[in-house]
Amino acid sequence: FTQQSAGVLNYGNTTLPLDQLDHCRIAKVRDWDVAGQHFNFILYVIFAALFLFLIVEAAWRLQFFAAVALFFAIAGMSLADVLTTNKISYFRVDIKTTDGRAHTYTTASQDDAEDLLAAISAIGVTVKK
Repeated sequence: FTQQSAGVLNYGNTTLPLDQLDHCRIAKVRDWDVAGQHFNFILYVIFAALFLFLIVEAAWRLQFFAAVALFFAIAGMSLADVLTTNKISYFRVDIKTTDGRAHTYTTASQDDAEDLLAAISAIGVTVKK
């Protein structure tokens, strides 16, 4: 991660001078990423309810019950997708520089995050956990 001879920290497209690093912090983030599945579920329930309403109240043909069944089936699959989704885990290293700017390094690998912290702490920067 670092090039001590060049006096810079390189990660991704970011290059930071080592003498400008103030402190850094690591955090393990666990998050659900199910917003799209929730939207899909709600959308198909609304479509099914709309078709059901139009069949009952607007006297649409009974053949449209097939569409209601299809929409409810897709909604059920979307709900199953929401309920079986696992949390996403990743590591975020927040780096603050002496001029007050914040930089973030995000990785799924704990080893990568710890290697970055080791490289930063080796030059005397405070690492907060």
